[in-house]
Amino acid sequence: MRLSAAARWRLSFQLATSTLLIRAGCWVAPTALFAAKYADKVYAIEPDPAAYREAHHNIELNPALSAKIDKRRMCISDKPGQLTLYGAPGDSMSSTFKGNEASQGRKGYTSWTVDCTTLDVFIEGEGIDTDEIALIKVDTEGHESPIMWQLRDWFKAHPNVVINLSVHAFLYQEDTPANKQLKQRLQDVILDFKTVLFTSGEVVDKKAFDVGGWCYLCSLILTNQDVPAGFDSWKDALSQA
Repeated sequence: MRLSAAARWRLSFQLATSTLLIRAGCWVAPTALFAAKYADKVYAIEPDPAAYREAHHNIELNPALSAKIDKRRMCISDKPGQLTLYGAPGDSMSSTFKGNEASQGRKGYTSWTVDCTTLDVFIEGEGIDTDEIALIKVDTEGHESPIMWQLRDWFKAHPNVVINLSVHAFLYQEDTPANKQLKQRLQDVILDFKTVLFTSGEVVDKKAFDVGGWCYLCSLILTNQDVPAGFDSWKDALSQA
């Protein structure tokens, strides 16, 4: 049976030594608001101007939680500067990829630039203690490969950090050298982690893992932690969350 999102999020914070969440790509803030029920602090980062306005509105409608949420209209990337995004603002699918002709023809399609920084620089600039991070959620509509690759050494230096990664490899499925590199780099970083889980708690067979194959659109939990004490497996732990 597939576990509820609530159960998965509760477990993330139950397993952590403390409760701080960084959400790169928060859309209109549903998960940021949910996480704020458990977290002491949530950083909600969103580059889409329409989605950010809705996120701001939704957060302000929840005064009991809004004080915990630090929202930023910016993007996380592999280098500081500006990035051009494409899509119909607010539809949750804006991306660094222009998309095919059908995508470009959908109502409201446009492009815009947004200020960016890297996640490690953001964390350092905010004075965040990495031991205080319960979870980093990366949901960046195809830009996850450059982000994760830039962070590879940082992840190794901070093995306590847990990542909930949304993979959108279908956006770079075309057989080109650039796309092959995006897939290979993302796969390499994912496999650096001790354990790769589906969000159901099932352990992914790392030998069979394939970003360019069955994981063209999937959500993963990346961790170097062991199964928590008192449970026989990750799936068992999640089922009790």
